[in-house]
Amino acid sequence: MTGQSNCSTRGLGLALAASLTAALLGARPAAAVGPWFENFDTYNTNQNLPSQSTWESWGNDPNAANFFAVTVPNPVFSMPNSCEINGPDDAVHRYSRYTIGKWMYSAWVWVPATMNEIQYFILVNTYPAVNSQDWSLQIELDGAAGTVNDFNSSASLPLVKGAWTEIRVVIDFDRDSQSAYYNNQHLVTKSWSGGVAAGGAVNLAAVDLWGNNTAGSVFYDDLSITLPWLGAPSFSIDFQGPTIGTPGGCFGIPITEGDILLPGPPFFPLFGGGPPPCTAAWGGPGPNPGPDLGLPLWAGAVGHPHGVPGLVEVDALSYGTDWDLNLAVPWAPLWSFSVDEFAWGFPGMPPPSVTSEGMAGANEASADVFLDLMIGPGPYPAPGPPMPDRAIFDGNGLPPWGGPGYSLLEPNPPNVGPFDFGDTLDALDVDEAVGPQYAPFPVYFSLDSIFPDPLEGPPVNSGSAAALGFVGGDVLVTTSPGALPVVYAPAPALGLDQLGGPDSDDLDALILWENGDGVYQPSQQPFDWHGGTTDMLLFSVRRGSVVIGAPDSLWNVPIEEGDILCPPVAGGASPFPGIFIPAEMIGLGTMRTGTQNPWTGFADDLDALDVAADCNMNGMPDPDDIFNGFAVDCNSNFVPDMCDITNGTSLDCNNNGVPDECEFPPPCPEDINGDCVVNTSDLLMLLADWGCVGSGCVGDVDGDYDVDTGDLLALLAAWGSC
Repeated sequence: MTGQSNCSTRGLGLALAASLTAALLGARPAAAVGPWFENFDTYNTNQNLPSQSTWESWGNDPNAANFFAVTVPNPVFSMPNSCEINGPDDAVHRYSRYTIGKWMYSAWVWVPATMNEIQYFILVNTYPAVNSQDWSLQIELDGAAGTVNDFNSSASLPLVKGAWTEIRVVIDFDRDSQSAYYNNQHLVTKSWSGGVAAGGAVNLAAVDLWGNNTAGSVFYDDLSITLPWLGAPSFSIDFQGPTIGTPGGCFGIPITEGDILLPGPPFFPLFGGGPPPCTAAWGGPGPNPGPDLGLPLWAGAVGHPHGVPGLVEVDALSYGTDWDLNLAVPWAPLWSFSVDEFAWGFPGMPPPSVTSEGMAGANEASADVFLDLMIGPGPYPAPGPPMPDRAIFDGNGLPPWGGPGYSLLEPNPPNVGPFDFGDTLDALDVDEAVGPQYAPFPVYFSLDSIFPDPLEGPPVNSGSAAALGFVGGDVLVTTSPGALPVVYAPAPALGLDQLGGPDSDDLDALILWENGDGVYQPSQQPFDWHGGTTDMLLFSVRRGSVVIGAPDSLWNVPIEEGDILCPPVAGGASPFPGIFIPAEMIGLGTMRTGTQNPWTGFADDLDALDVAADCNMNGMPDPDDIFNGFAVDCNSNFVPDMCDITNGTSLDCNNNGVPDECEFPPPCPEDINGDCVVNTSDLLMLLADWGCVGSGCVGDVDGDYDVDTGDLLALLAAWGSC
């Protein structure tokens, strides 16, 4: 890469502290883990940036170093300066230690109306970048064609000229994925380490603004690395509720029952409610800026009135990363769930609960999310002892309960037929971070069976599964945005459709921990997924499913629609699902205990489900703690820092309560193997890396991007305990 630019750097917050510390102590100049900002406002104009900042030219090529900060009358996004790139300019800024968690890279770009050439915005995972795999993203700004392109795929969007437009990249290092957006439209989702070629590093090493020897200029301003604008929970709603067909809160596109939604800005539930829900992923291709689940009938469902099936209803949801239940951890999981408008609740449960919010109380349970705090990882025999549940999210955030809400419509008194007075939350994930136009793929889900609900009659359910050639008991997966959904776990592998044939059982809620190979391997016994050879999959079935009343495979007890189920166990009592958590233990009424709804004669239906970690045992999912400011997560892995330290995920060699990877300079950079001691093991690792040059050198303890005598002397000087 080479280029000519006018830019300057100002680090704010943690980045400024990092730069000052580096200058004073001789530590590495790149930013530590934490936000980084660059608005080009503190530099002298018309003086090249490498001479006055931490920007450099590609490969320190002097011919590529003539980029400057410029001011009006040039385009400026935030006063007073921006950065101009043209000719051979090739502006590089290095970073270090962005290797875990989720981060959002944002850059505002102005392409003049007269620019008819090609320039590039580039992110690399290794710098100096030599091999193809060292590049992760190359966005091509093609002024002649009027397009913005992912240089390494066919993804393309219209180029905006004569206006400031955002390039936004959400990088998920834990999943090794990236989603790039331009002008608030999804451009591409792909691997980070394999964004250009397989074999790259899971690391952000540098940004490169390349002029590509153009005569025309492109201007950049307000570059940043921040925590992504993500929130939780994510959910879908069924086709019967009045929110269907209303404009979404972020893009104005009518909401459908096939969309994955999240609370409107600021993207988590608010007391008193907030803006209408935003869309993280649309149901399919059509009038939206993407990404989508690939449902081919979605475009025809946009704008349909509530109560009329759009044939795209998403009935259960998981991202394949639900907390894998583990008997060895010292805390209980949090079971989160929702119910429908006919829920009665187990008698006597204290408010706010299914009992107080359901049909026997406020008629608002169908849009709420409930939590059970007192049960462990299971499995438990049925019938189980009744355990209290607690509402944690309210549909509208208003009284009578008035907990934090996400602007769904309540109340929802029971109504026979397809038209409901309020909304029903139909699928749920409480702890995976999503954002406007952003959901982590792959996405796992189920669609709706065609058989009618015995309490509401035809045409309920909606039949979205049969409309697309699936059955309601299948778990489907869309592997990447816009890909067609395929079967991940077929209904028979879950013990479904065994009695009534295809589409006779409707999977209604889903928990999935996928072992990483993308192929469903049924668990044979509870917790065998810890060997990594099976997948943890838990679910419920919809009222009216033929399997309800059949003996389960774990306890030989009749299955009910409120039970949390697992696939049939090897050598079990039946070929049907096993009862993993009985409905009574999450506060639901059942036939087997005589606590069913006295008006309908049916047990309570478990409509959506998730399980999350609560490592600090405060009764709130860990990511929600972080979103609400109750816990610190400096490394952006959505686990409270103190839990990372306690679990050994992060080191805290200086015992200050801050994970070492978040401190700059590192408390003990000479401790290469991370055991809080500098000893022979670290020396051998340094010697094995001798002569390495670049941002990925493990033996570079003094931060000067090579491994040499300076690193050796620094390591020997730090010998002993950190």
